[in-house]
Amino acid sequence: MINHSEKIKTYTDAYYSGIYTKDEAIGAFLGLFAEVSDVRALWSEIPDWAQMPIQEYLKSCDDSAVLYDSSSKNIAPIDPRLLELKRWLASK
Repeated sequence: MINHSEKIKTYTDAYYSGIYTKDEAIGAFLGLFAEVSDVRALWSEIPDWAQMPIQEYLKSCDDSAVLYDSSSKNIAPIDPRLLELKRWLASK
């Protein structure tokens, strides 16, 4: 099984090689937060170029936010771990 650090590297490499757009890579990073128990540890591994857009995006999210995954075409309520990340970032 691929660990989260390897997934981040894969998504980052895909962005740098032109396979993913910046928004697609950021969307993939957001998806990783639903898979971890420690959002702070994962946050420290997210590339700098993606951190600010993620922070800005999360500012507009609340418990009623619905996320659309363009690669899988899934629509789902925002994961509670993303809201946890939002609260932690706001407290920094």
